[in-house]
Order: sequence, then C-alpha cells, then structure tokens
Amino acid sequence: MERRKSPRFYEPFPARVSGFDCAGEAFQLCTVLDNVSAGGLYMRLRRTVVPGANLSLVVHISPERAQEVPAACGAVQGVVLRSEPYPDGRYGLAVALVQQ
Repeated sequence: MERRKSPRFYEPFPARVSGFDCAGEAFQLCTVLDNVSAGGLYMRLRRTVVPGANLSLVVHISPERAQEVPAACGAVQGVVLRSEPYPDGRYGLAVALVQQ
C-alpha cells in the first residue's frame, strides 16, 4: 500500500548539499537527487548523516549538469528521516522538506 501523500518525480536533478555529518564535521557536496516530491526527496551521499540532522540544498531544476547548461535553481531546507548504507560506500538519505 502506497503511503506517500504526493507523487514522486524520478529525474536526476543536480543538487549541492550542505550540513553536518555524523562526526559533527561540516560538509558541502554535489550530488544528484534520486527522486523528489512536494514533501521530500531521496539522494545518495558519500557521508553518513544521522536522522534528525538538518540539511540545506540548492537544487538545479534541470536534469542536465548545472555547470554545462544554465538552469533555474531553488534553495530548500530538509531534515533527514533515515540513512541507509549502500554496498558502494554511499548512504541513501530520505529527507523531509521543511518550511522556511
């Protein structure tokens, strides 16, 4: 049974993510979103981030690499809901978007 309130869009939107990892170290990384909806998003990072951590993201609203093609972008804030390890060393993060 589907529990999501909003449909998911599976476009590879480039994003720049900043926050603090589980060791308390500040980071800023570029990634690509796996999916996004009105209430949240899912992405993979090479940093582990604990659930409850706050993240800031700048998302480029284009499936192209932001450096190669000019694109609109939007800044959002989110809270990590869960972190899942992947075999390749990355962590999948489910992030709930919060109102600013």
